[in-house]
Amino acid sequence: MIRRPPRSTLFPYTTLFRSQTIVEHLESGIVTVDQEGIIIAINEAARTALSLAGENLLYRPVSTLGDGPANIIERTFNSRQPVEGVEYTNPVNNQPLLLSTSILKGEQLHLVWINLVIQDVSSLEHIPGEGEMKKEIRLSGDQEIR
Repeated sequence: MIRRPPRSTLFPYTTLFRSQTIVEHLESGIVTVDQEGIIIAINEAARTALSLAGENLLYRPVSTLGDGPANIIERTFNSRQPVEGVEYTNPVNNQPLLLSTSILKGEQLHLVWINLVIQDVSSLEHIPGEGEMKKEIRLSGDQEIR
């Protein structure tokens, strides 16, 4: 007889798969990593932002994403706290990106998975106006935006 896991065990995974359609159509890149550091979901925007289009990334270690994204995810695992607004430049095409993480915790607050959110900020570098003014985006520890 095959026993189905308790509903509480299935919740995070059924939620993930139901939301995949939504995630696939977001402009921001989304990578979901399980508690073992394995990529369990990634949308096309993330593949493009990280210059990994066409790569088979599912069920691969988070290190496959490159040092910058992998370090942000590792930092989140170690601290059990989300990381917000870390500037990262794609080493392949020099595209400026902003990396953040969020954490999904299950029952008794154990970590279930981490989402890495990747935003392309290259279009925010210049603001039209009198001449071209360069907009400085500094989202480090002080969360200052100018």
